[in-house]
Amino acid sequence: MRNYELKDSNGEVPYEILKHGRVFEFIPSAKVIGSAPGKDDGKPKRGKIKGLSAGSWGRMIRTLSRIPILEGFGTLTLPGAWKTKISDGKDLKRHFNNWHRSVSRIYPDQFSGMVWILEFQKRGAPHFHFWTIGKPPENGSETISRDWFGRVGADRNEWVETIHADSAARYAAKESGKRFQKIPPVGFRSGRMYGTRGELNLLSVENCGRAIAADLPPEILGKNGKPFRVVFGDSFDPSFSAR
Repeated sequence: MRNYELKDSNGEVPYEILKHGRVFEFIPSAKVIGSAPGKDDGKPKRGKIKGLSAGSWGRMIRTLSRIPILEGFGTLTLPGAWKTKISDGKDLKRHFNNWHRSVSRIYPDQFSGMVWILEFQKRGAPHFHFWTIGKPPENGSETISRDWFGRVGADRNEWVETIHADSAARYAAKESGKRFQKIPPVGFRSGRMYGTRGELNLLSVENCGRAIAADLPPEILGKNGKPFRVVFGDSFDPSFSAR
């Protein structure tokens, strides 16, 4: 069992500030003041994935924010009778992986780097959103849609040019409150719910120093007076409060 001292000499909780692209992360500074053997010591074992937790969603946003540019956005759906097409997440990923290999041969430059997110509709049907390093060429959407249709029989698919270079991070931040989309239907083993492919040239994480809550703008503080773990956007400049 580990014990932590979370306050500085003035009785305030200092926060380490990290910048992931356009996302700022606030981490309470914890100092270990004692340690004794216990079940919590050692490397934790990862259990079965049962959806995308709030913590995993935050880690995903931080990763996506470090991608400098993504020029294509797409959606892959499943038909109404989707349960007759796939049996579980492993089967779904097999179709997705085969589709990705196929379209990457046709559009090697555009798919040289890709991000994907798996979500679920209210009816339980899974669907993918994906972002590509390159913008779709003429007739690209029809080509990738036709390939996916041949595998699962769904025709409501698309691949379009993004409006913002950081659209993947923007989407993840905007949709974080829709918890039903991150939880698989009962009995459906989803496996991983987001991932990256290829070379994305991730930006380095910047250490912006430390601050206490009293030094931070009130708009990034919750009702408990503590900063949100993740703040998205360029409006917050921690330089004035770093110490």
